[in-house]
Amino acid sequence: MKKVTLIYPEEKDEHTLMVTLDLDECLKKLHHEITYDGDLLDRYEVDGGQGRRVVVSIYERYYIRAGNRLTVTLTMDNFTGKTRVHWRSGGGSDSILFNFDWGAADNFDGLIKKTLSPYIDITEKGSKKE
Repeated sequence: MKKVTLIYPEEKDEHTLMVTLDLDECLKKLHHEITYDGDLLDRYEVDGGQGRRVVVSIYERYYIRAGNRLTVTLTMDNFTGKTRVHWRSGGGSDSILFNFDWGAADNFDGLIKKTLSPYIDITEKGSKKE
């Protein structure tokens, strides 16, 4: 079997949290909140054996008023025995002249942080309650 080396973001990354939820609970909570007015585009799961998994989900939301299409990619794993959530959001406008998100990516960031805030594992190095 080929050995896989896991590379994690730096500890101070504001887009990575350790949470006290198990992977499935975390996935359900985030999916519920994001799909309230967004869509799941794709999900990919890898079984690492012994109950360890990584799940990558891509969501999209369209903001009609601003003409923005926004995506967020969530990567969740439990390879360390705890649930780690990492995300990045981005997107752009439908304009030919300008292609930026008018701050819409901050909405996804805020939604994820708000959803996970009661479950942030403050015992983990690099995790902090905001």
